[in-house]
Amino acid sequence: MTKKGIRTEAGRYYGVTHSGRMEELPADGARAPDFVICRRVEDYPDQRVPAGGAVGECGDCHTPIVFNPRGPHPTVPRRCMQCAQVEPLPFPPQAS
Repeated sequence: MTKKGIRTEAGRYYGVTHSGRMEELPADGARAPDFVICRRVEDYPDQRVPAGGAVGECGDCHTPIVFNPRGPHPTVPRRCMQCAQVEPLPFPPQAS
């Protein structure tokens, strides 16, 4: 798990050091991430996939996730935020 308090932004790529600290990877794409973190379909309001998004599945739990099909790392495995242990999640829980 990464340390709390590190601000991250969607569409950017981060690496995690052995101590758990996150650091942004260079935008030049010279180093591909180990995996791309994606939001689960069920975490979107009304489970609506945003325009331009594609649906795949989390490589760990196989839950449907949304990813950018035009992203720079199409062959890198994808994980949902929950399997990637992102805390706190950047959105409120949806009512069941």
